[in-house]
Amino acid sequence: RGNNTHSVRELVAAGAGLSIFPCFVGDSDPRLVRVAQPIPELETDQWIVTHHEERHSPPVRKVADRITALMRSHQPLFRGETPIQ
Repeated sequence: RGNNTHSVRELVAAGAGLSIFPCFVGDSDPRLVRVAQPIPELETDQWIVTHHEERHSPPVRKVADRITALMRSHQPLFRGETPIQ
């Protein structure tokens, strides 16, 4: 058990046990090996939420656009479809 996700990942990588990680975390760490398929009950939609009055300001728009581009360019990784080898 752990209350720090970084520590738990390090413990699992060292062979101390098993844990559940988001696919983009587990698949991005070559020290970890997937032992099961993604769990559908743990899937969730992700939303970019901004304050109504700030959503069109250039800095907020730039960050939202960059996050959107990152998520789109790495869709298979975020969906758990393409483990990194």
